Amino acid sequence: MWLVTGSLLGGLMLYGAAPLAMAALMARLLGEPAERRIRDFAVFFGLGPIAVAWLLWLSLTLLPGAGPAVHMIAASLPVLCILVAERRYCCALLADFRAAWRALSTGARLGTISLALFVIVLGLYMIVIPVTLYDPLQYITVAKQIYRDGSLLHYPPNPAVQETGLFMGASHPPGHILLFVWSFLWQGGTESYLPLRAITIFIWVAQCASIAALLIDRGRLVALLGALGISVVPLYLEMVLNAHVEPLRLYTFWTAFVTLKYALEKPGLGSHAALGASVGLALFSHSIGLLALPFVAAAYFLLAPGRLLSRNRWRSLIPVAGFTALALLIGGWQFAENTLRTGRPIGDSNPVWELPEVGQEEYLRQARNYESLDRLVIGGVLQIYSKRRPFGFIFWLVPVLVPFAIAGLRRDPMARLSVLAIAFFLAMIIASMLADSLLAIKNPRYSLTVMPFMIYLGTVSLAICWNRLQPPPGTSNGARLAVRRVAQGTFVALAIALFIASAGRTGSRLHEFGRFFDLPAFLAGDPLTALAGATESFGPSLLYVRDELPESALPLVFRQPEYLAYTGRPSIRDLDPRLIGFYRIADRHGAFCFLRRFGVDHIIAPLHDPPATYINSQAEAIVNDPALATFLATDDRFAIYRLNAGAADCPVTADSQ
Repeated sequence: MWLVTGSLLGGLMLYGAAPLAMAALMARLLGEPAERRIRDFAVFFGLGPIAVAWLLWLSLTLLPGAGPAVHMIAASLPVLCILVAERRYCCALLADFRAAWRALSTGARLGTISLALFVIVLGLYMIVIPVTLYDPLQYITVAKQIYRDGSLLHYPPNPAVQETGLFMGASHPPGHILLFVWSFLWQGGTESYLPLRAITIFIWVAQCASIAALLIDRGRLVALLGALGISVVPLYLEMVLNAHVEPLRLYTFWTAFVTLKYALEKPGLGSHAALGASVGLALFSHSIGLLALPFVAAAYFLLAPGRLLSRNRWRSLIPVAGFTALALLIGGWQFAENTLRTGRPIGDSNPVWELPEVGQEEYLRQARNYESLDRLVIGGVLQIYSKRRPFGFIFWLVPVLVPFAIAGLRRDPMARLSVLAIAFFLAMIIASMLADSLLAIKNPRYSLTVMPFMIYLGTVSLAICWNRLQPPPGTSNGARLAVRRVAQGTFVALAIALFIASAGRTGSRLHEFGRFFDLPAFLAGDPLTALAGATESFGPSLLYVRDELPESALPLVFRQPEYLAYTGRPSIRDLDPRLIGFYRIADRHGAFCFLRRFGVDHIIAPLHDPPATYINSQAEAIVNDPALATFLATDDRFAIYRLNAGAADCPVTADSQ
């Protein structure tokens, strides 16, 4: 009973009170006029959840080991205080919404209700799909550890947590993970993943609302097209579907630039404080959010009043220093800790990947087909155009339409900022390539960083080009030129085809996730059993682990997030630096003995896209030698092998050398 009640209360705070409080706070700082109240709410309400995550981080840091109730109260109290202080704003906003609803025509009301029902149905569909992607399951396992500790003692889990073997080489700020912890706190346990799914769905709605609010002056249809543009990027919807961090980091990165637009239009202490808070929350959401700070600072300097090298322009560095300090105070702690520990603020590597025997960089170049310059450019820098399956076709709006809309785009402040954000990101990718690094392009998700800016720019260009095709005011339909009719018809047909093609890609991508699991079992709170009959998933093999392997088993796993999230059993991750000696051994018998001395008695071998740690080590040779390993079970994802205790005359000890 408390699972449902607690989830509802926690959700009410996360998706009701916190968004309202954050919108009220930003309105107070920015000093926007009352007639923009609804629009500004639509732009900023999505910051509510990440603000709660930051408050929870503060509580876990200052009150380590305190009970769940203490952390829930500590993170909720500031939100409630803001609501009390801004109660007039809240009442006025409610009155504005009522007035806006009354002003809508019957058709507009039906359209709004239909759109809301569509979002609710799609949201319910997404909520009941089991989480199956690697990164979200890793966030869940880390969130479980934080919940059990009641502190950030084991964040990031490097070195590995002794009890479970949980290890994470990356050291991202914990913003997204703490949203999962918030859900566990209010549930009173870590058994159910259902409430976690609402987080990315809420952020998706907030992203659509933000873009629509900034486009509403161009018409409701244009605003709707902007929101639709976000919703027809296949990879983005897949990230929403699987509770990934991408929607959150994209939204906070985008909102930092939106706040910059407000600060440039109305500079002052309040707007600079709002900008610092917005950039700080972008930093707190993910390591890539660190780019928001130099990008926003550079954009502020370039767009500040005055000539580029004038004294007034250089004076703009004073507010830049101010909002930078506030942003670092809010979101810079993890980067400072990383710098003290590793010598660099961010990093997506670990000692195992850096081993020449593992050859991670060469493996990535071969696996991602980045072995030549043309593939680096086409498949890396320009992947949002060359890879239709993850990105669809919607991004083609920008190169096709922007050249015909430049004059109109110059008069749109957010369009100018979007161009700068895209240019900065492209420059960062090129600099990374010149440094012979794949860091910026190795994952297609990284290219989604520019998605909101591309969608905004493409939608505005679409509206500008359409207006240029319209006949002069007062011209009758009969007097329209035939050429203009053809141009308008062709333009509309191409635009509709582009949206439909991307929507089709998105729909097929979503369909892949909803066809192979047992819904009643999942709703009953047993996602592993729900996946048990899905041979194309990891369900059968991990169910075998849970039911057949002894609880004392210690397997070497190459996909620890899936294993740990769905079995809860201890394991040794392939990236654990304690295995460096294993990767340096060149023969399978010696590697086998290393694992046995370490206490490893099973190997969970990956069958699809095996990592470099599996391909370039002796693990594959060990499992293929019947004298060293015995096959137990398999499905489409994993194969389970037991290491033979008497093989190679290896002593079995608990030594972890």
